Amino acid sequence: MFEEIKKEHTVIIDNLMNIRKKSIHTREGRLELLSARKNILAHIKNEDENFYPVLKKTSEPNSRLRETLNAFDKDMTVISKYTLDFFESIFTEEGIDLELALDKFIEVHATRIMREEAILYAKCGNSV
Repeated sequence: MFEEIKKEHTVIIDNLMNIRKKSIHTREGRLELLSARKNILAHIKNEDENFYPVLKKTSEPNSRLRETLNAFDKDMTVISKYTLDFFESIFTEEGIDLELALDKFIEVHATRIMREEAILYAKCGNSV
């Protein structure tokens, strides 16, 4: 299960880096943004429906793991809303600095992925 999620993480990071390389101001960059949107939303859905429910079930007897999962869950609620808002507004808001907005978006997702893999997966590795 972790390997599938890690592969999705790799695809998402590659999408985001390609947007930066191609520039969000180009047609290619915007197409890459659409690809990233599709991949990120599918990944969030996969985690919500398949990954985290299994982790929560296996963490029931382990209170420390359960606390960690709850913290990641709360964090993901905020990130999911931010992600939906970002994709809804990136090309419609007046006066938005696209490069700055993209840099922040990449930082939020890259940080989440690194934390998830370094902290959560390390704690759950033997549980799932």
